[in-house]
Amino acid sequence: MNIGIDIDGTLTQSLDIERLAKAYIKKNDLPYKLVNPKASMVIDMFDWDSEICRQFYLANCETLHVDVPAKEGASEIVSKLKQQGNKIYIITARSVAWCREPYKISEEWLKKYNIPFDELLVEQFEKSDACRQANIGCFIDDSVSVLKGLEPLSLPTILMETKYNKEDTRYNGLRAKDWRETEKLLNDLHVLEK
Repeated sequence: MNIGIDIDGTLTQSLDIERLAKAYIKKNDLPYKLVNPKASMVIDMFDWDSEICRQFYLANCETLHVDVPAKEGASEIVSKLKQQGNKIYIITARSVAWCREPYKISEEWLKKYNIPFDELLVEQFEKSDACRQANIGCFIDDSVSVLKGLEPLSLPTILMETKYNKEDTRYNGLRAKDWRETEKLLNDLHVLEK
């Protein structure tokens, strides 16, 4: 089976992006303030425009995309999936607009944390298109809106719970608090053999 997996918030530990953004605002003496602490995207968290947000991401690219550790169990579970003959597609919206060299940075991070993959697809803003083209049979992401967008494809999806999505009731599918729970769900779906 072709399995699609997001990177940020799914394979990576969740960062305290609010703290990072507040430090950036203070350091640069910017007039912005927090408006939505439960937002998953920093652009929605503060009352700033997309250009200031882009500058924040570029200034913090190392912290956000290189230094962030993998979630516990991610390497082990993805390795099991790969060893059992599944193809692993890492599908991320990381983009040159927000991160210098998104492919290179993502590839290096995946190798650093021993997360195997067959294909790495960056700048995938419409993950439903990427899933359709790669014939994805199961997808794991931390974004409710992404998983909602996959509903027309009728494929099993798993929401990796985070502080910003655990109370979101728009998604009625499978949820996992961590990679151990993800493993159990993949076993139940017969994607992963015990």
